[in-house]
Amino acid sequence: MVPVNGLGEKCDELIEAVNKRDSRLFSQALEHVAEAAKRASPGEVQDALGRLSPVLAEIPYGVGADLARLAGAMADFATDVGVVLPVLAQRAVDAMEQAARFAAVYGSALGDLPEAGDPSQFQPTIARLTGAAARLGMSEREAYQLAEAWFAGVIGSSQCCTSRSARKSGQRCQGGSASSRRPKQCAST
Repeated sequence: MVPVNGLGEKCDELIEAVNKRDSRLFSQALEHVAEAAKRASPGEVQDALGRLSPVLAEIPYGVGADLARLAGAMADFATDVGVVLPVLAQRAVDAMEQAARFAAVYGSALGDLPEAGDPSQFQPTIARLTGAAARLGMSEREAYQLAEAWFAGVIGSSQCCTSRSARKSGQRCQGGSASSRRPKQCAST
């Protein structure tokens, strides 16, 4: 039996937010999943990762990076990381390939590359690349996806801080232990 407001239910809320393309609900649901995972058993975490794996495989890079980090942190507390590891690894490879392609296309056609770590450059970069998409032989959607991969960075599972407030306040991950069966906690840097 799944507990009321348990991890499985929170995953369903997150999946619904992704399907609705509602970024506000997604952010809330992501934090709810992270909180529920702290109280979940290894079996519940395993089931949750099974539910989230198909979403991870298709979610856009930008919003998907937070979900990938959370899934990677949760995997430490599941019964078998094999349920999510192949998806995370493939997405990381895809993101790196797309980011490399962005660098080649943007650099040769539009000049100096934007600073990937500067979110204020995202919208102007999207505008420049999508505006040049037809001339570059790609669709606007493809141009957007390339730029998104550049700014999203590598989607990896080594980070666990999924709370926006934690990231904005300069917090970093602190080690958790497998025996505690709880996700790693964030601590100030």
